[in-house]
Amino acid sequence: MLPTTVLFLGVVLNALMAGLYFGFTTAVMPGLAHADDRTYVTAMQRIDRAIQNPWFFIAFLGALVVPGVAVLLHLGDGESLRLPWIVGGAVSYGLTLVITGVINIPLNNRLAAAGAVDDRRAASVRAMYHRRWVRANDLRTALCVVAVVLLLIALTLPIR
Repeated sequence: MLPTTVLFLGVVLNALMAGLYFGFTTAVMPGLAHADDRTYVTAMQRIDRAIQNPWFFIAFLGALVVPGVAVLLHLGDGESLRLPWIVGGAVSYGLTLVITGVINIPLNNRLAAAGAVDDRRAASVRAMYHRRWVRANDLRTALCVVAVVLLLIALTLPIR
């Protein structure tokens, strides 16, 4: 029962993260694409500050930690059909963390360092940020959806 409960929680956390990334891919960034440069930069700076909260970090880190615990709980069962799917889901989500750490966070830090921008500087700040951040987020979205699917497949399989 515990392995299944932990796996279920891993699915939920990964689904939350997939939904967050998907929301940026389908609504936030396309919506901001129509904003003027200064509004775009200011909005993304505020979003980045707002997202750094305990609820986000629980889901963001828990989406890797909880499937990792599920892996450990399934290791003792040498016949587990679930294990490769859980490992695949954890690896897929882990790749989203790598992308976040290598691309999104440094871009967010550069955006924050720009501070309040005037209309003249906003265009260059946006140009430095937008395309790379969106591409990285689109990749995170796809990888996170893959993680959810793999973990859901694991959840449908018997423990033995």
